[in-house]
Amino acid sequence: MQLARDNQLPEARDQRVALLQKILQESSDKTTIQMIGKLSPEERARRNSWAVVVAIVICAIFCFALYKIWIIFSPKDV
Repeated sequence: MQLARDNQLPEARDQRVALLQKILQESSDKTTIQMIGKLSPEERARRNSWAVVVAIVICAIFCFALYKIWIIFSPKDV
């Protein structure tokens, strides 16, 4: 509608159909990504990389806390 209002639609019917199909496909891809979670391989790799970093940080914090608790509750040498 906005393309028609702004006189940006091509005159030829075939070109209009191609343009509208392109817009529909882009919108469909965007909706699929947002609602279903289908991601491109690049986006999946980026998210996996960040997941590994976060997992390592969480593991390090857990190990540090466990070490501190071990030190606190271990008997002192008298």
